[in-house]
Amino acid sequence: MTPKIKEPFLNRRISLIIFALFCGLITLAALLEGAKDQTTKQGNNTNANQQALLAEAVAKVAPPTAQPIPERRPAELRRDLAAEYSDIIAAANPHLNFIKQKTTKVKGGYAIWAVHEYFTSSTFSIGEDAKLAQAWISRNHAELKRAGIVRVGVQNTSGWLGSCWFEVQ
Repeated sequence: MTPKIKEPFLNRRISLIIFALFCGLITLAALLEGAKDQTTKQGNNTNANQQALLAEAVAKVAPPTAQPIPERRPAELRRDLAAEYSDIIAAANPHLNFIKQKTTKVKGGYAIWAVHEYFTSSTFSIGEDAKLAQAWISRNHAELKRAGIVRVGVQNTSGWLGSCWFEVQ
């Protein structure tokens, strides 16, 4: 006969995690309340103090964050943007496996491509890929300019069925 375990290890662990989160929220609330009381006593000219106290309270409860990201070189930025663009196109087309990325030199700068055998010169004419690409270009316009990217599009792997793109203005 095996003995019954009253509280399995997993339940105990989950309970401890929930308790730690609860204690952290209580600590944050107390620190924010203390900051509110201090600013009320000192008057309305303590906006900077409020922000400092809030930052201190969050720093005590929140996990440490990474150091600021250093400025990236244009080549690294192109690589990262191309990867992000192909990931977004792949997510919008889950029926297409193995969408690849490609960066080419074109007149005036660089072009980034999402490459697949089913993409054609009319891919942006049908479906939602054109709207998605335009929205992505709008959201990343400053980074695209800094990376020297002047064209964003889709391309067929064979080259026979063509490609379509948007110019980055």
